[in-house]
Amino acid sequence: MPVTLSPDLLKAAVLFTSKEETRFYLKGVSIQATLATIKVAATDGHRLFVARVCQEENTETFSIIIPSEAIATATKGAKHSLDLSKLSNTQWRLGDTIFTPIDGTFPDYSRIIPTSVSGETAQFNPEYVASLGKANKLLGGSAENVTIGYNGDKPALVTGSGFKAHNALAVIMPLRSAKEDWTFILNAAMGDGFAVTPVEAQAQAA
Repeated sequence: MPVTLSPDLLKAAVLFTSKEETRFYLKGVSIQATLATIKVAATDGHRLFVARVCQEENTETFSIIIPSEAIATATKGAKHSLDLSKLSNTQWRLGDTIFTPIDGTFPDYSRIIPTSVSGETAQFNPEYVASLGKANKLLGGSAENVTIGYNGDKPALVTGSGFKAHNALAVIMPLRSAKEDWTFILNAAMGDGFAVTPVEAQAQAA
């Protein structure tokens, strides 16, 4: 029997796919079906989207990567769930769209999903953070209602009302930026007389 997938879930996943030609195997959404559970995943190496879809009946076990272009075509204007089925050894159908899966191996994303978060703050690419809000909105939440589980210089967990409604989560990698001279920046913008004390120095003086 065909696998049934939400068009909004697929649209959200596509936001996390790569556009780099050299990483062609990341230019699509991974679908892994095992018995009554389907895992939907997408990553560009900086962000990861994962969702678990439960089917009422057992389905065939398979693993494919649906090209982003095929998902964009199949989900355009779609109001209802889309059936995913195999037509031949080289062709599949998603809704009314026939496509050829990406011939590549999707990475083992489970190893980068943190099992705990430290709460230590971090900096993130603003565009990536915005994509988390877009995904949450596509999944029925709001762009503002997103929570990041800060984890210092390690991968951070992301959730939101939309993510929760679809048994989904996201992971975002922090930026590894150089330390700024905030005293110089303040004085350049405001004039001389400003000094910023590092947090470490404040702690030692306390």
